[in-house]
Amino acid sequence: MAMKALDIYKHLPKTNCKRCGYPPTCLAFAMKLAIGKADIEACPGPRPPRYEDPPRRG
Repeated sequence: MAMKALDIYKHLPKTNCKRCGYPPTCLAFAMKLAIGKADIEACPGPRPPRYEDPPRRG
């Protein structure tokens, strides 16, 4: 099942930086992604979560 534009939008940075080439907003980019007219790699924002080791005590 394909993701809907609003589901995709939730994972975007929402900075409206336009570096993806789809101005004016991240929502416009999400809409293009949802219909297969854009590639997620164009967005410099979404990255997998980074897990860090907790600080060591001692």
